[in-house]
Amino acid sequence: MSQIADVDATRVIFRTFPATGRLYDGSVLERRADDNFLIERDEPMIAERICDGAIGPDGGKCVARAK
Repeated sequence: MSQIADVDATRVIFRTFPATGRLYDGSVLERRADDNFLIERDEPMIAERICDGAIGPDGGKCVARAK
C-alpha cells in the first residue's frame, strides 16, 4: 500500500492505494474558521476485503482484518 497526502493552507487530502493503483480509502481534513472537519472522499473506491472465515472473498486464504 502507498499513501499520498496533498497539503495546502486549509486542507489535507489523504489517499491510500494498493498495488493495483485503484483508490482504496481516502478522506479530507479541512480547516474552517469555526472548527476542523473530516470529510469522506466522494469518489469510487475498490470494495472492502472483509473475511468472515478461513477463505476470503477472492477464494484465497483469509488474512485481512477489518479496517
